[in-house]
Amino acid sequence: MKRLICALALLAAAALAISAQQGPLPVRPEQLPKTPPLAFTPPTLLRESLPDGMSLILLPDHSLPLVKLYAIVKVGGIYEPAGKTGLAELTGAALKAGGTVKYPADAMEQTLESIAAELSTSIGEEYGEVRLNLLSRDLGTALPIFADVLMEPAFAQDKLDIEKSRMEEEIKRQNEDPWEVGFREMKKALYGDHSPWARTPTIKSVEGLTREDCVAFQRRYFHPNDTILAVAGDFDPKVMTAELQRLFEGWKPEKVEYPPVAPAPERPAPGVFLMDKPDLTQTTVLVGELSGRRGRGAEFNRDVYAMDVMNFILGGGGFTSTLTREIRSSRGLAYTAGSMNSFDTDRGAFVAYCQTGVKTTAEVCGLIRKAVTEATAAPPSAQDLEIAKSSLLNKFVFNYQNSGQIVYRAALQDFFGYPEDYMATYGKRIQAVTAQDCLAVARKYLHPGDFTYFVLGPAKELEPSLKPFGATTVKPLPEP
Repeated sequence: MKRLICALALLAAAALAISAQQGPLPVRPEQLPKTPPLAFTPPTLLRESLPDGMSLILLPDHSLPLVKLYAIVKVGGIYEPAGKTGLAELTGAALKAGGTVKYPADAMEQTLESIAAELSTSIGEEYGEVRLNLLSRDLGTALPIFADVLMEPAFAQDKLDIEKSRMEEEIKRQNEDPWEVGFREMKKALYGDHSPWARTPTIKSVEGLTREDCVAFQRRYFHPNDTILAVAGDFDPKVMTAELQRLFEGWKPEKVEYPPVAPAPERPAPGVFLMDKPDLTQTTVLVGELSGRRGRGAEFNRDVYAMDVMNFILGGGGFTSTLTREIRSSRGLAYTAGSMNSFDTDRGAFVAYCQTGVKTTAEVCGLIRKAVTEATAAPPSAQDLEIAKSSLLNKFVFNYQNSGQIVYRAALQDFFGYPEDYMATYGKRIQAVTAQDCLAVARKYLHPGDFTYFVLGPAKELEPSLKPFGATTVKPLPEP
């Protein structure tokens, strides 16, 4: 004990000595010493196109004897047939779980485990993924499995039933986490309950899904000409290209007629959606509106750079942001407060969020509206602008720490139609954002007078205090 006390005393003395030499220690994030942003120069990616139309992105990296493969397929929940909500998720899970024609599920799993290879599959809103991580020496064993999962999944009935049960259990528990409820129901409030951008599976919709549904969904959308394959790691590009061409030789291209996707509303109805959960002592608050479209290629929305900076200052920057400072640091009304913004294929969303006490819910809603109103009234300070740009540049670099991350993000950027130089020029474009640019995009995309408010909590206590924020619609917590 005496040794511990002596050690602590020495540390305290050292800290005091450093403080005496360098001045008082910082007590707030903005007082931390400034460091120059990290630099990122993307490596040269090798791009190829196979005869079947599949796009390849290759990045050899011999630093470790590892290879990572990512297949991105144009398929998603937005294309699910009516009444089949959850089909994309189930199909995505069963691509691996159900095995393939050549590799039955259990045998495939044993083979992958024997070489410590990791294979995963999923389908989200707009694209599906097949991922494979392995040692380069085992490419000859695992690559044929990877290819077969894309081309000929078997959807074994017993494995499919397990995945359905898993989905049903997750749906039964979907109302346990207030944040999950909040963001799920906020999407419905913004896009509409039945919008393909907001609908979620139910027990009933999942129960009705069949193996035949999964087979038909996969066969309709999985084709080489709608697939981007990214590979990073310890391999020879010529050998890898030739091997992939051989493995996918029998996979025939096909023109897919994608069903029309109902557009997002131009302007959701403003007001308050109050979801009743009487047992809560803390409310979950989400406030926002639909934002911009991303655009593709030459039509890519260049406002994304100024919006990244503006949102970082407003609520995306953690402790340095206005919302955190005003709601948490200055008033102690919430542990978490912030905002996010996205430009998506149709319409993205700006959403400010926090959790607070029932009695302070209206005050928090007012503070959010006030902060956004101020962002549309005057440009940010030079200090806030500099902190935001420096932080975003450092964060961007950490998205590209290894060759696997680089090719994966390059594949997604190709899929969504980002400019070819997006990775290389992001830093320069963020540095070029001015305070007036932040003000301009705030005025263009944020309309606090038309905000939609979603509040999860005891409706009886909350409803009277929320009247200043618009007409209130009280809704029950939806059944799974």
